[in-house]
Amino acid sequence: MPDFDRIKRDIRERYPTVAQITVPELRAWLADPQRPAPLLIDVRSVAEYEVSHLVGAAQAETLPEIRRIVESDPGQRPVVFYYS
Repeated sequence: MPDFDRIKRDIRERYPTVAQITVPELRAWLADPQRPAPLLIDVRSVAEYEVSHLVGAAQAETLPEIRRIVESDPGQRPVVFYYS
């Protein structure tokens, strides 16, 4: 089992300008019709993704599909990567 606290700390140190949000914050965002829906990217394994994932989430190993989605609307759609 990965040490998630260490991973989150490492990400904050390496990418200080990248925002991090909590599960309740994401839940509120997804429920708010006034906010643009984010592109959800599940970074777990394909097997985990196939068991369950957030509605509308893309699996990270489908990079060509993710690239197509992001490039079709550059800079306009927020992206949320999740692992849970």
